[in-house]
Amino acid sequence: MVSLKQQNPEAVVKEIRRQTRRKSSTEENIRIVLEGLRGEVSIAELCRREGIVSNLYYRWSKDFLEAARSAFRGIQFGRRRTGPTIPPSFMSTAPIAVTPTAMARLTSRALYT
Repeated sequence: MVSLKQQNPEAVVKEIRRQTRRKSSTEENIRIVLEGLRGEVSIAELCRREGIVSNLYYRWSKDFLEAARSAFRGIQFGRRRTGPTIPPSFMSTAPIAVTPTAMARLTSRALYT
């Protein structure tokens, strides 16, 4: 293995960033996205508090919403298609909560393929 002193500066910086990258769990990512969706604090404030850049938050929220859309495929809100009818008035007053079953579906690798 070549020591860091013998590598070019770009490779050294890349290796340091790779080793110091903060890794968070899927549950932690979902918690942050749900907190942002609640709208109690601004996204910028949330990202500062959690130590992430806003671009990463928006990528997580996009992934979360795409997974939710695929989990609810076939349900059209307000009209019955192939699933339960969820009235629009319920959607505006319902608290955001994720059950263990929903969490398993949202974190399933099958949804991202």
